[in-house]
Amino acid sequence: MGSARFGAADAGLASAQPFSLGGGPRFAALPITVARIVVKRDRLVCDVRVAPGFSREVTPRLAAAVRTRFPQVEGHACVNEVGDTFGAVLDHASIPHLVEHLAIQRQADAEETRVRAGRPGDRMAPFVGVTEWVDREAGIARVQLSYRDDLEVLQALRDAVAFVNAAL
Repeated sequence: MGSARFGAADAGLASAQPFSLGGGPRFAALPITVARIVVKRDRLVCDVRVAPGFSREVTPRLAAAVRTRFPQVEGHACVNEVGDTFGAVLDHASIPHLVEHLAIQRQADAEETRVRAGRPGDRMAPFVGVTEWVDREAGIARVQLSYRDDLEVLQALRDAVAFVNAAL
């Protein structure tokens, strides 16, 4: 989940839509904002910004909140320098990397709800994501998320960012 790679870099552009969870004065005080979103055929690509003055890494308080609300993310597969799960790096992961895993979990939760309701839809490969710093000093990272439903991935991203903002 953490560092799975997608297909050709820019192949499959479905639509490019300027969408922002931040940027306006109303959102200026939020620790985490999404500055840009591009919806491609196989993934959503967004720039996640950590505002100046906020930690770029998960804090102990935030890690505790994640473990309480989303304990499943610790077991997510994640290619990292410490282990093979996100739990191995949760305590010192970047905030954008956490947003990636929370958005993946929210999509998995939505799929599980559909299955329980008897509407399984198409069962495909697991959700995957990639996070990399575009400009660490400026607090900007690119997060890529696979999806089955473009509206669900957008909602999952909003939920993830809202959770992190509330927990910080």
